Amino acid sequence: MSRDHHLLERIDSAYVALRAANKLQPIQNKWFYPDRRDTGIPAWVWYLAATLAIIAVILLLYYIVYRVRERRLTQAVRKSNNRLSLILKTSHVSLWTYNIQTKQFTWMDEQGKGQQSTTLDAFVYRYRPKDVQRLQQAIDDITHEKEEHVNLDIQVFKNDDETQAHDYTVALSVLRRDKDGHPTTILCTRSDVTKELLRQMEVKNTLLRYQAIFNSVMVDMVAYDAEGYIVDINQKALSALGTDMQVIKDMKISIKDVLGDPDLDVEHFERMYLTQIYKGEDGRPLHKMLKRSKLYYELQLTPVRDAEGKLLAIFGTGRNVTEHAESYQHVLQDIQELQKANDEVSTYIQNIDYVLKVGGIKMVKYDLTTHTLTLFNEANSALLSLTQTRMLNLIDPKWKKSTERILNNMDNKTATRVHTDVKTTIRRQGHPLHLQFNFIPFHDEKGNLKEYFGMCRDISELKAIEDQLAQETLRAQEVEVVKNAFLHNMSFEIRTPLTTVVGFAELFQMEHSAEDETVFINEIKSSSAQLLKLINDILFLSRLDAEMITINPQPIDFATSITARCEHVWANQRKPGVSYIVKAPFKKLVVDIDMNNISLVMEKILTNAVQHTETGTVLVHYDYLGDQLAVSVEDTGHGIPEDQIKHIFDRFVTDSSTSGAGLGLSICQELIQHMGGKINLTSTVGKGTNVWFTIPCQLIEMERN
Repeated sequence: MSRDHHLLERIDSAYVALRAANKLQPIQNKWFYPDRRDTGIPAWVWYLAATLAIIAVILLLYYIVYRVRERRLTQAVRKSNNRLSLILKTSHVSLWTYNIQTKQFTWMDEQGKGQQSTTLDAFVYRYRPKDVQRLQQAIDDITHEKEEHVNLDIQVFKNDDETQAHDYTVALSVLRRDKDGHPTTILCTRSDVTKELLRQMEVKNTLLRYQAIFNSVMVDMVAYDAEGYIVDINQKALSALGTDMQVIKDMKISIKDVLGDPDLDVEHFERMYLTQIYKGEDGRPLHKMLKRSKLYYELQLTPVRDAEGKLLAIFGTGRNVTEHAESYQHVLQDIQELQKANDEVSTYIQNIDYVLKVGGIKMVKYDLTTHTLTLFNEANSALLSLTQTRMLNLIDPKWKKSTERILNNMDNKTATRVHTDVKTTIRRQGHPLHLQFNFIPFHDEKGNLKEYFGMCRDISELKAIEDQLAQETLRAQEVEVVKNAFLHNMSFEIRTPLTTVVGFAELFQMEHSAEDETVFINEIKSSSAQLLKLINDILFLSRLDAEMITINPQPIDFATSITARCEHVWANQRKPGVSYIVKAPFKKLVVDIDMNNISLVMEKILTNAVQHTETGTVLVHYDYLGDQLAVSVEDTGHGIPEDQIKHIFDRFVTDSSTSGAGLGLSICQELIQHMGGKINLTSTVGKGTNVWFTIPCQLIEMERN
């Protein structure tokens, strides 16, 4: 209104000035001032029309200017609103208004428009009770004009969870008043300062920790500013210098004075570690305040820079090493003596380590506090630490009880020596690991049992030798038993035919008839043949044991040879009531085998089958399967008891129902194994026996029946 009033005053002034000009200098322009004699219209009418025209032009100009200024003002307000909206978004500030009459809060958006209204109770729903009271008090103070502006720090719960709260800063101020000047609307701004408070708290805590460490650490600490002057120094460093902080600040001691380098480039300072010597009579500031003649000081300086590499400060740590320096010579002498003693101890330890290494011995310690067993492969080098559980897991089950008893005695602090052998589940080179332990108790200064210390020795080889000796002893005993059985059997088997030969030979010297000579000769021949067969078997076994038997495979028609061999064996041993059959699946079967040795095996197996069969059949069957020649001899004899089958291939083992030296099947097994084959036997008492063997060989020609 004041701006429009001022414009009207200017228009009135212009009109008065125009009238004055007309009186002083009449205008002769008839267009503007026509002669009233020409129109008959009074002159004042023309004056009024001209004045109205001028006023209209001025008003039009004013309207144009007003609209331009209004548009500019609108743009400025819009920019201000956008800027305010951006500020509200980035600073996490929210706007509320409180109507004192309706007692309602209205939330404002970024453009300053009201969006939602709520009551005071709903507004403070997640506020702490004390913050609600403070907010109500602040509203009352502004309402009753006790305060113009009020700032509050409050906390708001997050999602009704009292353990999670955000910190806010709330500012209350008068937004509108009535015509009497009393507040009607209060503006409330609320900004989230949780992160800022956390950051301030973190900075504060960091500063407190820094200050606590800086002042309490038992190391001299000094802080320099970016220009290199001392700004802080802890009490430990002050005691080393023998002064206080105020004196240092008054003297303005810089890092250049500390290092004694006036040309030092502080801006490009790098990390430095050195030992300085300060003399009391020196003219530099730091030296002059020393109350001692000389100070040896160990110093480390570290620059602190920002992300752009700009120097922020220099941090120094150090310690007074004067006493160390002054006693250096004494220390050197002590070091020389100590070095000499260490050399002697090292030599002693090296000798111990050498003995441990050469002797295969490990030092061992059992700690009564941790109940762990530690092995040392050298005097100062721990090899392995084992808990009781792990130790027992590595112990052979048969040795666990004795080991547990020893560990319990040690845990109960029984002050006795411990000597024991332990067998483990670990195997080395195919043998179980045996360890021998020797412990002696160790006591502390008060006489309490502290630990057990001793030696551990690997006796696996010794135990393996002992086991081998035991096995060899058992084997020797078995050999002795076999030898005795051999001598017993041989003495009987050889003596019987030999006695027969000698007896019938002596009968020739006695009176006898001519008819008896035939009987004598037949008995002598039979016994001689039996004795020769026994001697041949013994010699053949000796050759097998000496590995003097050679295998000479040659191509041969096995189908023809096996039939001929069976007929040859059966020729003089056929029994009435027994059928002798060769089941031949091939007309021709040429294979590369050693037929002589196979014939020997067949002869002994067939002889046993014929000897044990009184009725029924003796069946020979063969086939060629999978690059192997398989031969089976089945009889219907009296069979072999089950308890004798597992030993039937052993030497000097015979069927209890028959006589003989028990070498036939043993020779067959060893000879077939020597040719790379296998032999086996099944038998049922009263039903018969089946013996079969397989020999690997190469097939040359085959023709089946």
